[in-house]
Amino acid sequence: MSTGNHFSIQRLANARFRCWTESYQYAVETSDGTKKEEAGTLKDAGSDHEGIDVHGSYSWTDEKTGEKFTVEYVANENGFQPKGAHLPVAPVAP
Repeated sequence: MSTGNHFSIQRLANARFRCWTESYQYAVETSDGTKKEEAGTLKDAGSDHEGIDVHGSYSWTDEKTGEKFTVEYVANENGFQPKGAHLPVAPVAP
């Protein structure tokens, strides 16, 4: 039974990966223009509060409407924090 959803596999158009002792960075783009970029840095290495600060973005284009969507994010001790024009925004706490 067909649901009408069609998925095509995209080829990798561009990729960059770099890794150091306490940080990393990568960027990937597929042939349909979908992009993902991310960088992370180890913080407070060796302490009880050791963690990774991550920031990045990903974007894609809706095949039906042609609209481009982009999400920028930070991930750290406060969790995953995405931002994008298409995402709802929480009201400011009083």
